[in-house]
Amino acid sequence: MKAAIVSNGSISDYMRIKKIISDEYDFIIGVDGGNDHIRKMDLTPNMIVGDLDSISDDTFNYFTSLGVEVQKFPKAKDATDTHLAIDIALKRGAKLIGLFGCTGNRLDHTLSNIYHLLYIRDNESVGKLTDDFNIAFLAEKETELKGKKGDTVSLIPLTEKVEGITLEGFMYPLNNATLICGDSWGVSNVLEKDKVVIFKEKGELLIVLTKN
Repeated sequence: MKAAIVSNGSISDYMRIKKIISDEYDFIIGVDGGNDHIRKMDLTPNMIVGDLDSISDDTFNYFTSLGVEVQKFPKAKDATDTHLAIDIALKRGAKLIGLFGCTGNRLDHTLSNIYHLLYIRDNESVGKLTDDFNIAFLAEKETELKGKKGDTVSLIPLTEKVEGITLEGFMYPLNNATLICGDSWGVSNVLEKDKVVIFKEKGELLIVLTKN
């Protein structure tokens, strides 16, 4: 199963996000107010999850009239609604989990959702966070990245340091380099080819591909 989780952050390019969800995912979990995004994209969630404090009454009534499953949680809890949705997707065997509507004006939620990518991988799945302008995911030992020549790619260390980074096909190549958390050395590199390769030996590295 490939699960798309749609939360209540910022989405404005509904056409782009709808196409990604429709093409790449076969199960949709609407997280609380994220269901309003889903409805605007003319999609239907397989499940509604959350404490239901931000979904509109009209959207909730519409989707439940279609028989959409609802898992309601209390407002006072030890995890965000998005995290609960991730746990549900993992328990149902999702091998790919896409996070949408997970960035925006709540910096705390945005940062938490980025770090959820580590949680997803620790639970033997693959996570990808997509918004109107970016796609973010974790680097493997060897990561082949497809984009377009001229695209911007940033490499952000999520651990104290990331060692053994080698880049092939970039405007600014690296060879067995170390990136330190908090430094900006890996920000705003540029693809020289439509397909490039990123190698890393040790540490957790976030790859962010930005749409020009």
